[in-house]
Amino acid sequence: MSFKNMASIAVLVVAVAFAIQLVGQNGVEAHQTSGQAGTSSQSSNLQFEYARLQLSDDGEKVTWLVAGNDRVRTESLKAAYQRLGGKGRTTFANMLDQIGSQGWSLVQVEGGVWIFTRQAS
Repeated sequence: MSFKNMASIAVLVVAVAFAIQLVGQNGVEAHQTSGQAGTSSQSSNLQFEYARLQLSDDGEKVTWLVAGNDRVRTESLKAAYQRLGGKGRTTFANMLDQIGSQGWSLVQVEGGVWIFTRQAS
């Protein structure tokens, strides 16, 4: 293979790599712009709250802690469920449903710790 052929192939490879990178960047910018256009009526500085639900090893007690609240309250599953507005049968699944009905979304579970987030009001 001659030097000219190798140089041509190298230039072609660099041009293709550059084009792929350029298309990838433009795709991300276009996606961000369209996302911003859809939320232009909302504040661009969205605030989020975080909370932690910790379940005891025996499953009988929970700690529901919303970030920023210095008061840590460990209580029975039934008491926590009712305090959060639950009216049905006290189960852990119903507790999670009650938390979700208040706008909380589950983002992580690790062991007996459940992490939630929601948009601040």
